[in-house]
Amino acid sequence: TARGINIGLQTRIYFEDEDNDTDPLLTQIRPPGRRQSLIATQTGDGTYRFDIHLQGARETVFLDS
Repeated sequence: TARGINIGLQTRIYFEDEDNDTDPLLTQIRPPGRRQSLIATQTGDGTYRFDIHLQGARETVFLDS
């Protein structure tokens, strides 16, 4: 749970160096630009960055359970 949110939040992480174009859940997210909030970016050899934004223009897509 997050401050001010009294329910659990669920999301999913994808990796930018994987073939995500055919993932059934990711391709359903509209508008397509919102999909980027679920994709971790590679920052180094074997490391990734995945930021979760609870609100605002870059808010992470959250999934219904």
